[in-house]
Amino acid sequence: MQRGKPTPDDIAIGLFRTLGTAEDVRARLLHEGLPEDLIELRRLAKDATIPPQLTPQAMISFLDWIFGNDLPERYGVHVTNGETAVGVHCRNEDDLSLALAVMRLFAPLLVERVRRTAPA
Repeated sequence: MQRGKPTPDDIAIGLFRTLGTAEDVRARLLHEGLPEDLIELRRLAKDATIPPQLTPQAMISFLDWIFGNDLPERYGVHVTNGETAVGVHCRNEDDLSLALAVMRLFAPLLVERVRRTAPA
C-alpha cells in the first residue's frame, strides 16, 4: 500500500494493561495531531457484552462496528483485569503508521492493524 493513500477501513488497535496507560496513549496521539473523534478507548472484560440498545443498526462506535460482541472474545487471551483497548480509525496510511508507532511507545500487550469489512 502506498504511503498517504486513503485507507478508511484500517483501524490501529492497541491493548494496554491499564486505563491510565491507554489515556496516556490517547493524549500522545492527540498531541501528534490525530483528531479526537478518530480515537476510542474501550475497557475490556472477559464477560463484557454489547448492551441490547446497541444493535448493529444503532452502533455508532467504530470498535462496535468492527467487532460487535467479539471485541472481548477476540482479545480475551490478553484480558485479565479490565485491560483497555485503544482504537484509531485511520484516514490514511500516515495516520496508521503514526498510531501504531505511538502505541508501541507505551509497552502494549498487543498492537495490530485491523481491516474493517462491510457487514454481510
